[in-house]
This record gives sequence, structure tokens and C-alpha cells, in this order.
Amino acid sequence: MIDKTYWEEIQETLHLLRDKKSLTALLEAHRQRDQGIIPSGKTIDEVFNDL
Repeated sequence: MIDKTYWEEIQETLHLLRDKKSLTALLEAHRQRDQGIIPSGKTIDEVFNDL
């Protein structure tokens, strides 16, 4: 048996990996990071400012 929270995290990860658009964006971001490219866009604070 595993912790419920851990299981939910696994489910979220699997959902992300099944979503082709999200997976493509994730892989592209990793590629850019590995090349030292700093993406332009919103900061974490700007994205999650309403939480």
C-alpha cells in the first residue's frame, strides 16, 4: 500500500505524460534549459498570483 497523496501525485504525473501538448512543452523546456536558454514569459509569481 502507498500513501494516498503519493498515489495522487503519480496520477497527476501520468496525466501530464499522456497529454501530448503538455509533454512536448515539458521536453522543450528541458532542452532549452540544457542549452542555457532562458525563456521569456511569466514568472512563477505571475502565473500563481491568485493562489
